[in-house]
Amino acid sequence: IGAFSSGAAYIGIHYALLVAYISQGGRILGEWTDAVVSGVPTWSLSVLFASVVGSLMYFASDESVKKVNNALVAGLVALFGGLLVTVLPQAVPENLLHQDIPQAISAIPVLVLSLVFHNIVPSVVSQLDGKEYVACERFSRRCYDRSTRLPLMALNV
Repeated sequence: IGAFSSGAAYIGIHYALLVAYISQGGRILGEWTDAVVSGVPTWSLSVLFASVVGSLMYFASDESVKKVNNALVAGLVALFGGLLVTVLPQAVPENLLHQDIPQAISAIPVLVLSLVFHNIVPSVVSQLDGKEYVACERFSRRCYDRSTRLPLMALNV
């Protein structure tokens, strides 16, 4: 029963993320195309976004997908670093001591999303070709720790 429930949770989280990415991609395309053509329904732009990205993923080689993914991750890290440099001087640490329990419920999606990045660790370990189990085990622990803290920090900033 545990395997079934964890599998269902995995599918649910990734389905929700996929829908969110496709919806947001359609909205961004809508903002870009609004200047050229007005009145294009957002749903059609979401379909276009999914079709283009899906086709690129399907027809591109593994190596080129890996390079694009690494470049996008590097860009994301750079943007997050810039965000931290910009926002941290204005942070008010006393706000962390304030508790508003009803508002905590709205943070549940953020907490769940920060756990999604744990799916990356098995991919990274398999890319290491299982070299030295002990090194992979230590690496996995660090990855799980950081893959929870970084997204949580990013989403809370």
